[in-house]
Amino acid sequence: MPLKRLLCAICALLFLLIAGCGVAASSPPQTSSPAAGAPAGEAPSETAGPAVPDVSEAYFLVFEHLLTVDPGLNADIRYLALDLSSVLAEDQEALIRRFEDFCAEKGFTLLLDTFAGLSEKGYIVNDAFEDGLFFRFEDEQLTEDTLVTRAMKWRAGDGADGAAYTVTLKENTWEITETAGAWIS
Repeated sequence: MPLKRLLCAICALLFLLIAGCGVAASSPPQTSSPAAGAPAGEAPSETAGPAVPDVSEAYFLVFEHLLTVDPGLNADIRYLALDLSSVLAEDQEALIRRFEDFCAEKGFTLLLDTFAGLSEKGYIVNDAFEDGLFFRFEDEQLTEDTLVTRAMKWRAGDGADGAAYTVTLKENTWEITETAGAWIS
């Protein structure tokens, strides 16, 4: 009889471990769905809390701001290159999807690569990206409610701009709260 109880207890523990009940999340999941925790394709329940803004929104705000600075650099581009090698966000897929959607809307081709990689592949020649823009984020800090990053937009040696950005989550919305060290070449 004691052996049966022991086997039942072991089976129950294995079931809990397999089902994932034994794992505690260290922070709430970040989602851009209508309600945090709502399954895809389902309407949020009445008791669901507010959606947790995806950190990709913070990066995209910085990108949109850079597009407004020196807009002449944006003319006649076919490619949008994005260097995410220094991005601290764990879920870069959400960020990539935002840029894919933007590029699809504008008719651009998205390139995910570093400056060196683009040069090796022939996109950047003689210190110029003739038919594209190169964006780079160099994160200094990323928490649940703050992104501090140095970001730049580059078209050529004499056509680039950037700044250090602080983006803060306030009342469930990301907003740029500080821009420092802005430069244009």
